[in-house]
Amino acid sequence: MKVIFIYQVNEYSVGLAGVFNKMLGQLEAISALGIQTYAIYMSKSDQIFSKFELGQLKPLEIKSNIPKLEQFKLFWKNAASIVLANRFDCVYARYDFMFNTPDLVSFFTEIKEVDCKKVVEFPTFPYEKELINNSTDEIEQDCKNRLALDGKIDFTYSTSHSPVLPNTKNYFFTNKLNTEVFAQAAKNISPLIVNNTIKIITVANNCHWHGFDRIIEGLANYYASEQVITVEYQLVGEGPELNNLAKMVSDKKLDKYVKFHGFKSGDELTQLFSGASIAIASLGLHRIDLFNSSVLKVRLYLANGLPLVYCCQDDDLLSFQYKYRVEENNAPLDINGLVNFVCELDKNKLIRNEIRQFAERNLSWHKFAKDLVQDLLNK
Repeated sequence: MKVIFIYQVNEYSVGLAGVFNKMLGQLEAISALGIQTYAIYMSKSDQIFSKFELGQLKPLEIKSNIPKLEQFKLFWKNAASIVLANRFDCVYARYDFMFNTPDLVSFFTEIKEVDCKKVVEFPTFPYEKELINNSTDEIEQDCKNRLALDGKIDFTYSTSHSPVLPNTKNYFFTNKLNTEVFAQAAKNISPLIVNNTIKIITVANNCHWHGFDRIIEGLANYYASEQVITVEYQLVGEGPELNNLAKMVSDKKLDKYVKFHGFKSGDELTQLFSGASIAIASLGLHRIDLFNSSVLKVRLYLANGLPLVYCCQDDDLLSFQYKYRVEENNAPLDINGLVNFVCELDKNKLIRNEIRQFAERNLSWHKFAKDLVQDLLNK
């Protein structure tokens, strides 16, 4: 069996680094089943067709210097040529927004005679309220183009339990991690509270739906009175909401307690995880009408041995015990409640290892791979 994953994502993207790593995890898990696995993706201005072999992407064909303004159209046109020239049993494409031209629809129209399973993954659905930089006309055009996929593909994979397309079977899945993430994860076994200090961490391409303003408001309330335990906030990542968050910190005179790290990866990010006490997931997904989620960063936090604050339902967390759930609203985070939670957890000196072990047992891409192959064989 031969499967190809098509992601219009750049391997050097800062904001979408997690998405590219997700693709690598899917490739690794499918390959581990003895299936020939391929990928099409962007690398700076080049479009790459690679085979995933021995844990690495090995380029087979390169389309060089694709003009940025033509990338959307040419990416899918080139992808169609590759699929037509090679025999694949499954074409698995990550959904690409179609605000103007229906490039993804054109791709599946071009390969309609190819005898293979055709699958589209929707990493988030519904997603319309995430599109804060797009006009109403663009969003409506994308919706129209998306519906045109109905009948052109065999099924969808999404993190939604509800159908994405009216007449196309949808399979629910949750995001996972690749083995490299576990290998690189923080291994420290230090207490959660060091020098009477709790360190909160978030990692994101910061947007308003992450709800991190709730953390800052909560810290302002917490420090309105004298406190025995110091709470610091390590905010990692760039993003469109970053300036607003920085202004909030300055206005509320919290500069002493909040540190902005910018984009971090590799050893630098692992070091920040090692020094953290607890991670906080998105606290504002209700702002974009998401009430069931499968956020990649949540899985990364657990792989690094961190307990979690969250508010949006996540099926992978049902059996996870070291979590602190807050209301899906815009109220300031109750930092006193968080402090009490961490103090209680800190009595368990094995907690970081227990969390890492939970992640390794439950959050790898291998189950996804087995489910996908089963769907390909039986549906």
